[in-house]
Amino acid sequence: MDPARPADPSLATETQLCVLLLALLASISLGYRRAAAEPATAAPPEEGSSSRMLTVEARLVDTGLSVPHCGVLQFVAVMRYEVLDVVEGRYLEREIFVAHPCPESGLRDGRGHLASFHAGDLHWLRLQRAGSTAAFSDRFARPDLPRYEATQALLLRP
Repeated sequence: MDPARPADPSLATETQLCVLLLALLASISLGYRRAAAEPATAAPPEEGSSSRMLTVEARLVDTGLSVPHCGVLQFVAVMRYEVLDVVEGRYLEREIFVAHPCPESGLRDGRGHLASFHAGDLHWLRLQRAGSTAAFSDRFARPDLPRYEATQALLLRP
């Protein structure tokens, strides 16, 4: 028997498939990390446009696409909000699109407890304009509005 050759050919095939699957997952993960690490290349805001950094109070209107739970990969869901108050920065539109990483992890309420995302809830959001949206799960057909990433999100009222 040749020691370089497995006794059961199906074991070699399963091993090769596992190695290919791991290589694929690593490639996807590295691509996402590279996209997330890209510096923002957006031009500075022009007069009348929105700020790069914002703090808003907004009502969650639509939680967007359902994404898998995070594990090895970090999934980011874009959600649609109705802007009720711009606390800091400049934003003139009535709706805003916010990317939340690992939405299954929820957000904190005023007492520090975890809460899930539910349409109709009022959130306090500290945001920064997204540099690259390639890795976002975004179903909204509003390319005219910028996407923001939530750096902090609190549930104000359900």
